[in-house]
Amino acid sequence: MPHRDFDDVYSGALAYWNAAAFALLGIKIATLRSALLVVSVPYVAALYWIARRMASPMMACVVAATCVVWSLPNYFAPLPSWFNLILAVMGSAALLRYSETLHLRWLALAGLCGGISVCFKIVGLYYLAAAALWLCYFTVSEAKVTDGTESKGARTVMTFVMGGVAILLTTMVALLVRRHWSVMVWLQFVAPTAMLGGLLTWRQSRQPTDWSPLSGLIRNQVVLFGGAAAPIALFVAFFAYHGAVGELFRGVFITPQLRIDRVDFPLPRWELMSLTLPLLALLIAALTRSPRWRWLWMGFGGCCLLASLATGANDLVRLNVITAVRLFPPVAIGVLCWTLTRTPRQRANTAQRTAYLLASMLSL
Repeated sequence: MPHRDFDDVYSGALAYWNAAAFALLGIKIATLRSALLVVSVPYVAALYWIARRMASPMMACVVAATCVVWSLPNYFAPLPSWFNLILAVMGSAALLRYSETLHLRWLALAGLCGGISVCFKIVGLYYLAAAALWLCYFTVSEAKVTDGTESKGARTVMTFVMGGVAILLTTMVALLVRRHWSVMVWLQFVAPTAMLGGLLTWRQSRQPTDWSPLSGLIRNQVVLFGGAAAPIALFVAFFAYHGAVGELFRGVFITPQLRIDRVDFPLPRWELMSLTLPLLALLIAALTRSPRWRWLWMGFGGCCLLASLATGANDLVRLNVITAVRLFPPVAIGVLCWTLTRTPRQRANTAQRTAYLLASMLSL
């Protein structure tokens, strides 16, 4: 068993997944890749479905293709991180489907994806935290108040709850990276969660509400984490049956934290954030209403990207492009938060809900 009979740097489900694949398809390297290919098909479909919530069919195809090319083909091997990514994308699709239908089974499915992800690698907890944060935003943005039902006490309590969620998540992230503290660590790991949490709290403080959103939020969180608890409970029960819960706990929680504390791969210098300017220009162009300014920003960003493609054979240029993409998430999240603060009292549309969900997943 993983953790009991041999060291496993992950939760352990991957070992059983690979063993099942070997039993069905034979013991060969191609078997592992075939098993990964099976789960990558719904991953691609989910990418396209999510992109369609915000873009035309053609643009959604481009986005899905870009995501696929940037992920699995780069190292097509059964890494647990790929399963975390696939399950996070499928869970995100389930969350968006819930926002459209309000059927709780989609929340349970999203939680189930998170629970299975944790069984592959403990970082699946980050997906669950992001899903919980998005549910808070969805509750705030979809709150309906009829005449005579608004309560100042309810608004105060809901603002306190949202602020508590924001502080809790930001503090947890800060504690996780406390031994590697630097400006870039703060920008990349702490600031995105703080910005999204701050937006959530600010929006709730300006949103008229009654007591119904609080009960709905509690119900939704229970369904989400109930769905996540099911596979985790079965996984732990299997280890308990074999008397290996202690080894599982040590291998999943204690040993990984020791690796995080002792292994350091420093982030790029903060000055290299300037490399994200072309991507920022394209993002601003997408949000700008003025045609003149839109073409100006698109021209600047497009010229930079074309120059990168033309000189892509140069190792330094290629490294700078990768660095720009790597450092772009906090910039994109900051722009998103600024955009969403411009219409705080309007109910969020599908694109806004999708954008906040993707930003939550990106931040955590």
